[in-house]
Amino acid sequence: MLHRSLRLYYYQLLSPIILSCIIGTALYFVTPYIKEDTIILSLIIKTLVCLVLWTIYIQYSKEYNIFAKVKSILNKRKK
Repeated sequence: MLHRSLRLYYYQLLSPIILSCIIGTALYFVTPYIKEDTIILSLIIKTLVCLVLWTIYIQYSKEYNIFAKVKSILNKRKK
């Protein structure tokens, strides 16, 4: 029983670890191209990169269907 619950625990940790590695690697390569003088602009660019990567990963890994949710919200507003 304990072995099964530990396996489930590790499986649930796998997705956030993969996402963190993807975002960390992307930010590592984006950071040198951002000027250090504008901290606010740097934070905005890094935040947008993180949000785009997070959205793509969540949609691609099928953890949550973001596009279907947006479509259903838009369809409700049209009615």
